[in-house]
Amino acid sequence: MAQSFSGNRYDRQDLRADRRDLRNDYAQVDRLRADIARDRNELNRALRFGDRQRAKQLRRDIDRDQRRLDALLREIERDRRDIRRDSRGLAWR
Repeated sequence: MAQSFSGNRYDRQDLRADRRDLRNDYAQVDRLRADIARDRNELNRALRFGDRQRAKQLRRDIDRDQRRLDALLREIERDRRDIRRDSRGLAWR
């Protein structure tokens, strides 16, 4: 009986840690999206004023941030799937 309770407690702690990580990931998504939007505005300004060097640098930044955002969104989806699976596992105990 103690084994089951102990395992259940650790599973719940793991689930809480997963949820905390997910909240942190969502905060990072918000920061990346804000950074991309800011860079896009600066890119438009650079293009308007003909600053090709700055535009090139901003495009690289946007591309890099977009790749990071896409990877983070994939990770979030995997984490959400794991949380749902872990939550169902706790309901059966």
